Amino acid sequence: MRRITYLMMLVFTTVHFAACEDDSDTQGAHSEGQDKMIGDWKYNQPYLEFKYATDTIRFGNFAIAEKEMKQLFLEMATEKMGNYFTGIEFVSNQQLLVKARNAAGKPLHIHAGYVKNENLMEVSLDKDDIAAFMRERAAMIPAISFNYLLSGKELTVYLDKTYVRTLWETAPLKNKLSGLLADQMIPGFGEMEPTEQQKALQGIQMQVSAILNNIQTLKIGFVLTK
Repeated sequence: MRRITYLMMLVFTTVHFAACEDDSDTQGAHSEGQDKMIGDWKYNQPYLEFKYATDTIRFGNFAIAEKEMKQLFLEMATEKMGNYFTGIEFVSNQQLLVKARNAAGKPLHIHAGYVKNENLMEVSLDKDDIAAFMRERAAMIPAISFNYLLSGKELTVYLDKTYVRTLWETAPLKNKLSGLLADQMIPGFGEMEPTEQQKALQGIQMQVSAILNNIQTLKIGFVLTK
């Protein structure tokens, strides 16, 4: 069951971070609290709001109830995310530092620039820092648009389903994620002929698109505390 949920996590966590519905109270909190973001924020817990069109999510031969998927997802995210992600330091109005650690526990910092507009934050990660973190050459990562909710000493950032869908439709990311899923789901995928591999990847991509189409609500990210 945990393996099934891991596959679902690969589908839903194409990237982390934010978008939320606007209202007058939220907008007021953002305007008054923008300067309060400067400083060091510690990772506290994962954040997930998820609603599917049916009670059961099906992916290939796997099936899992919506409620069970959410529970297992949060359990796994709590365990895994806390191992690598430690927080964010907002150094100034334009620069931030993502704080993480590698598998050996060595601290790693990823520099980034950001621009805020009401509750929207556009973040541009430093590609050299990303390459050092991933231990491989990193392609230029486009700026990522996040929304944020600041309430006192708690900062919530998350991605919504529209942004996840947009990322999924990015060809390089779609191909990479499809390959990861194929390796997990299809025995002997690596030994298949190229034409058969392509058919298998297209089938996986159709299934993922169908899942994304059936998601009614998706807000996935994390909560930071100061």
